[in-house]
Amino acid sequence: KFIEILAKYILGNRNRIDYVVELGSGIGINLFLLADKLDQAMLRQITFFSCEFTDSGRKACEELRRFSNGLNMSIEHFDYYNPDFSFLEPNKNVLFFTAHSIEQIPKIDRAVFEAMLKVSDQCSCYHAEPVGWQYDEELKIKREQFKPYHWKRKITKLERKLRKIDRWMISKLGISIVDSTNRYGIDIEKKDIGKSDKVSSTAALYSYSKDYNTNLVSIIKKMEGEGLIHIDLEKVNLYGKKPFNPSSIISWHKIAENETT
Repeated sequence: KFIEILAKYILGNRNRIDYVVELGSGIGINLFLLADKLDQAMLRQITFFSCEFTDSGRKACEELRRFSNGLNMSIEHFDYYNPDFSFLEPNKNVLFFTAHSIEQIPKIDRAVFEAMLKVSDQCSCYHAEPVGWQYDEELKIKREQFKPYHWKRKITKLERKLRKIDRWMISKLGISIVDSTNRYGIDIEKKDIGKSDKVSSTAALYSYSKDYNTNLVSIIKKMEGEGLIHIDLEKVNLYGKKPFNPSSIISWHKIAENETT
């Protein structure tokens, strides 16, 4: 679904977007899937950037590119802790996106976004990250008070295995075999954020166990409040493949000097 949203945005901005840049791109699979949804005219116009920290990810992307029928792609080293976009020409129309890569950064630095904004006045970004629980202030406070694995010590090994099987069945089949899992729900709406019987509570626990990101939403909201960006879209707790680590989609664009919100 995220790839379809990106493709729709690009197609709706035909002849406007010069660069499509994925941060934390891994082997670049999202870029290849996205390119597959665009016509040849657009593929000739756009340069794709696969920006990845690991050598293995960049090498794998290079191998995949050999089978992409000449896709205009540049593979770059990128480090969230030391953001550098010098490989991008200035003043281009740039679409950045992230897909479950910021989740790996416990506290992302505002400098990442400031570096993105410096690239061009025509700058937009889409995030697909498991941050829906960050919209709930009470959950954020509770998460800070968690003790390591305290919720796991209260269940037996058998119960833990059953819950693992149950999570798999929910993600694959949409059914549950353990009554306790039913309280997490399957259908989620923005008005349900933070309810004890909905996904956000579980996502907060899951993010804690993995040491996932805690501040993406707050940084974006603060930058919008400062008039630097405008948030265009917020789709909270979409499921994707993992209902216990649900993606939320947030898009924003840079506010140019002559733009009024």
